[in-house]
Amino acid sequence: MRNDAQDRAARLAELERDNAALRCEVARLSDRKAALQADFRAKHPSAHSRRAVTVAVQESLGVSERRACKALASPARHSGTKRRASDLHEDSNAKGAA
Repeated sequence: MRNDAQDRAARLAELERDNAALRCEVARLSDRKAALQADFRAKHPSAHSRRAVTVAVQESLGVSERRACKALASPARHSGTKRRASDLHEDSNAKGAA
């Protein structure tokens, strides 16, 4: 009987050590995740942030939105070169009918 109680106590102590190690690993990974998320936000600003910078450049330099986006290497909000697939299909039909 005494042996069974000692085995349980030893197993409990082992599980507590494993639990403490896992908690440390979770804390380390959580810190790493937070650092990666901060790095991602720094490298990939939100659309709102890009728009605010574009407007500031437009106002300070007195240039168009397209030129400000080009200077910032930012995609234009309403680029004339981007068209929807349905518009392209309608254009090709219109050319063929003419």
